[in-house]
Amino acid sequence: ATDVFKTCLSRARRAIASGSFPASVMARMEEDIKTTLPSLHLFHPEVGPLYQDLKDMLCAWVVSRSDEGLDYVPGVAKVAAMFLINMPSSQGFIAMRNLLERHCLRSCYGGPSSKDDVSRYE
Repeated sequence: ATDVFKTCLSRARRAIASGSFPASVMARMEEDIKTTLPSLHLFHPEVGPLYQDLKDMLCAWVVSRSDEGLDYVPGVAKVAAMFLINMPSSQGFIAMRNLLERHCLRSCYGGPSSKDDVSRYE
């Protein structure tokens, strides 16, 4: 299972290095990270000891969904952070995917393409 995380993270890093990782997605992700448990400073971009782990987890998550045409959705950093506080990023990635792939949450975290699904749960 951790191989999936490693594969997705490797793909994300290659995309970032080549400039093909969408800048708009990265900007939304960075903004989301900044608002994630700010009083704890764990995820602060300059001093947070878990910042890079969170960013890696989110980049891997974006790549894992890109084949389906799904995008980054603000709020996912908060979910990922809760897992990171409790387990290593490779395990947290799998747990987060398992949680967010459940139908109801997938509808809420699927982005614009899942707008119709969300209305079923309102």
